[in-house]
Amino acid sequence: MNSPKQSAKACSPDSPDNQAQQRTPEQQPDVNAIVPQATPKRYVAGVAFQIIGRCGQAAAALAIMALLTRKLGIAAVGVFASWEAIFTLLDVVVDGGSGNAIVRRGGATPSAIKGLLKRALRFRIVTAALASVCVFSVAQLDSRISPSDPSLLICTIGLWFHLFGTSACIFNLNLDFRFPSIVRISSAVLGLSFALILFSHDSLNPLDYLAAIAIARMFGNLAIWLGARPLINKRPDHSPATSLIGFEREAISLGIGWFVRESYGRLDIIALRTIAGPAAAGIYAPIRKTFTLAMQVPAFINNVAMPSLASQAKSAVDEYSKHVKVLARNLTLFVIPDALLIWPFAYLYLDLAFGSEYGAQGVEAMWVLIGAAVFVFPTSVFITALIARGDARQALIVSAIALCTCIVGNLLWVPEHDVFGAALARLATEFAALLAAIYFVRKRSPQG
Repeated sequence: MNSPKQSAKACSPDSPDNQAQQRTPEQQPDVNAIVPQATPKRYVAGVAFQIIGRCGQAAAALAIMALLTRKLGIAAVGVFASWEAIFTLLDVVVDGGSGNAIVRRGGATPSAIKGLLKRALRFRIVTAALASVCVFSVAQLDSRISPSDPSLLICTIGLWFHLFGTSACIFNLNLDFRFPSIVRISSAVLGLSFALILFSHDSLNPLDYLAAIAIARMFGNLAIWLGARPLINKRPDHSPATSLIGFEREAISLGIGWFVRESYGRLDIIALRTIAGPAAAGIYAPIRKTFTLAMQVPAFINNVAMPSLASQAKSAVDEYSKHVKVLARNLTLFVIPDALLIWPFAYLYLDLAFGSEYGAQGVEAMWVLIGAAVFVFPTSVFITALIARGDARQALIVSAIALCTCIVGNLLWVPEHDVFGAALARLATEFAALLAAIYFVRKRSPQG
């Protein structure tokens, strides 16, 4: 008799409560299927953990390079650096763009992650086979190594372990980079330990050191797979058909763009060895290694931003545009003063870390690459923004423009200027990439 009356709003079939009750289990929101917002706190935490991991990896990579400059001689260092670049490109072939496709689609439709991972795994089996064929095809053309070298086989097997690394995408979607950072540091230390063992046994084969790094990364990929399994199992096994349609096409498009970007990033060392010889490549190797590792800083930030940008590009265009502008501005304001501070110490760094020959012959190239870094930081934001809004084709065009600039620059300047010419080509490449990226980001809104 005294029971409270239910309001008309509560009884309405269109009310939120009744709508929630009428949803099927698949339609109910899942706390594990929500993309975290890229808040300032998450940015700081995500970037910090990546910096910790990458700094450990960078320190190990530079330590290995320093070992090689004291053990192998300049020409052999050039062989090591050129094959390291080749395997880096083949790493991209194995990924084939599947990682970015998972993060973009998973950011837009979080419940689809399990289906996306299955598609990506099948995709990577094909790309790993293709990369393996490429290894032995290129090895036939290199007179400095033997295609039957066991170390070359070990490096090739390492490409297949990227199948286990597919699961790393779940950490990007969760904006949780703690475990990947720990794994990255551990595998880097392990690789350095293997290299020290080879160094102490007076190994003079550049591929032995590459194999040592590859073995350490195999363990790293296995660890990522084991650490990601509990997180993946928490996700709902519900993949809307629309989230999987065209996955391979998008992955290939993203993969080609990534391959082209990596190509213009690696072409300098390969062009130097081909045009000017392994000694020139050897001088350039530690300079380029330092530049490449430093350029990972914007990647840390963009890894944190990608899921949120993908979500904003789909449902909050104004927030997306503001997010991109703030990222580009902040990274530019960060890199310019840093470049000015580092520039006077370039010779001292090369001399102390790698030897007087590297300082004397490479300092001018180092100065040029410090200048190129100013263009790389904002460019990385704009390319990430294009990918996040689904414009993989435009990102590919940006990369293609940069690659063409790189090829022309190397052909023009390397024959006459050797190491300095390769650095000039890289400077022109990064400037062209920045201009093209700005053009395409402004050309079209996320809603087209």
